[in-house]
Amino acid sequence: MSSPLAELKAACTSSKSVPDVESIKNGVSTWFRGLPAPASPGTVALAIGGDAKVIINEGDIRSVEKVGELYRVEVSAESHFLLRIDKVMKATVTDDCGCGKDQSPSAARTDVVARQKLTVWEMCERICASITIAGITFWICIDVNCITLDPNIPPQRE
Repeated sequence: MSSPLAELKAACTSSKSVPDVESIKNGVSTWFRGLPAPASPGTVALAIGGDAKVIINEGDIRSVEKVGELYRVEVSAESHFLLRIDKVMKATVTDDCGCGKDQSPSAARTDVVARQKLTVWEMCERICASITIAGITFWICIDVNCITLDPNIPPQRE
């Protein structure tokens, strides 16, 4: 008749999990999930939703699992990866912008500097677009056609 301790030890050794020594040596893991995306040699890429993808060095990959059409890629939490967002935008100024509250996007004040008690204003138009990463939408706003209004500099006469 075996003892409860012997049964426990046998149950613990028959486990198919990663050995404790290996888990401690490897440290913490991070899992990325996504669809396969085009990648350079030596890397793999996962489309993580919308306009974004993560690019991972093959040497940093610990394991890969396929779940349906998605791939799960395990890497060390200490490894580096590249987040790439590719968004084609039209270079047209727009008033439909989610970049600021209570201001007209086509004449948004982007910077104010005080010099000798006089205020310098910079007025810009904006090109705006939204990007989606993993189902969350973010606004990208690019200031263009900026003019600086500086009362400290006298106007030039022509």
